[in-house]
Amino acid sequence: MTDGFYSVYASRHTEINKVARRFNSVTFVVGEHAGMQEVAYNSYLDFGLVPEGLPVIDPPEFKSNYAEVPGGSGIIDLSTAVSGFPVYKQREGSITFLPYRQSLGKTYGLRSRIANILHGRTCKVIIDRDPLWYYQGRITVKSWTHSNDGHGTKYEIGYNLNPYKYLYRSSEQEPFWDPIFFPGDYLDNRSLNAAEVNGDKSIIFHGSAMPVMPTFDVDLTSGESVVIKLYPVSEGLSEHESFTAYSGENSFPELMIYDDQMYRCDISGNAKVTIRFRRGSL
Repeated sequence: MTDGFYSVYASRHTEINKVARRFNSVTFVVGEHAGMQEVAYNSYLDFGLVPEGLPVIDPPEFKSNYAEVPGGSGIIDLSTAVSGFPVYKQREGSITFLPYRQSLGKTYGLRSRIANILHGRTCKVIIDRDPLWYYQGRITVKSWTHSNDGHGTKYEIGYNLNPYKYLYRSSEQEPFWDPIFFPGDYLDNRSLNAAEVNGDKSIIFHGSAMPVMPTFDVDLTSGESVVIKLYPVSEGLSEHESFTAYSGENSFPELMIYDDQMYRCDISGNAKVTIRFRRGSL
């Protein structure tokens, strides 16, 4: 099972796969309003455009915070003093597209069509050569300029996107095997969905480069609660704070996954427990 928006994207996988590598296409999934059905628009298939070069989403700028030392050398680095981990600004930049075998007579209609669909819209953006991840934010049509070099109109599509890209499946939907894009390739090998706990159980799983606070969905089979500990495997089996989770959804601000490493979750009680979070990456 995939998220709804990705079902829209996956429904066109056959035709997108055919153009992804040849034309370095980009897909914009548009649909930001309640009740508005999301629609996937491919840069080549729907607009007849190809990127000027390999499409790249620029990395986010690191939010630094340095304080001068009065009367002393050097600085005090306060960049991670509050969060405990690096934080970033939005990804900002643009991708320039060129028409592919397009007649000049279609230029004005295409300009309006692209602007009507994308300009100022909140979108999910998928680089089709990296199809398991998506970016999310606002898209603008920054400019369209006609060149005399035989390429016709250049379209500069701007973006203001969240700093992390997101894996299209959430943790409880793993392990997943995607025959659409990577035949025979397992992308993760541990399931966090409805793990049966009868007494004590430990689950080891891969974390997320993007800081996330997981949700623990608890379906009790007996008793009133379960006890949960969550920590990086690298910290070993030393003493860790425990948290009590009750039937239903549970989350704890103290339990954060904030590094791309292996994590261990120790659960005591009797229940089916799902650990749910969305992985992100720079």
